[in-house]
Parts: sequence; C-alpha cells; structure tokens
Amino acid sequence: MKTEIELTLNNVPGASYFQERDRIFDRGVQVCVKGLHRYVKLPKNTQKITLAFYKRRMPESFEIGRRTPKVSKLCTLQLREILGYCMIDHPKTQLLKSFRSEMFRYYINGYKFFRIEY
Repeated sequence: MKTEIELTLNNVPGASYFQERDRIFDRGVQVCVKGLHRYVKLPKNTQKITLAFYKRRMPESFEIGRRTPKVSKLCTLQLREILGYCMIDHPKTQLLKSFRSEMFRYYINGYKFFRIEY
C-alpha cells in the first residue's frame, strides 16, 4: 500500500477538485479545493498536492477516525461503514465519498493520520 497519493488540480465548471491522476470521476480520490481551505492555506496557483498517510501522529497531521453517520435506514452497511470515517479534527466537514472510502482503506491498514503536503 502506497503511503502517498498525489492529486492534481482539475477545474470543472462550477467547482475545482484535486483528484488522483488517471482516474474517472467516480473512482479514486477527489477532494474539493474549497473544502480543503478549511484545513490548510494553499498558496495561490497550487496545481498539485500530496496526501501522506502515517501510522503515528505527525506535525500538522489530521486524525482519521469514526463517527456515527447520518444516513437513511435504506443505506447499505458497506456505505454506512465508509461514511463513518472522517477527519476527527473537523467532524462537521463534508468530504467526498471517494475520499472517505480511501480513508477507510488506510485506516483498516493501520494508517491513522494523514497530512496535506504541497
């Protein structure tokens, strides 16, 4: 399992996203640029960021954890599990489902923290 994921800027009309290279919209990691500004002050014209995952807390890292997801009763258990993973430091922030599922994969493999690098 790689410990770093490189994301490149993709300007979609109406919104901007950092997303994993060579992936289709519904797969891989995709993070909204506007949402990212809640965590880190990116320099203007940043084209690439890296998500670095760690097993121990690092300076300026965020903890991945679990919380009770607010989903309907019709939701599947697998989706409920994925939705339950979030950044403990900012539990109210909405993250894209693709990013949550990636965090879930890292969490179950022992990577409890990640840092946004640029």
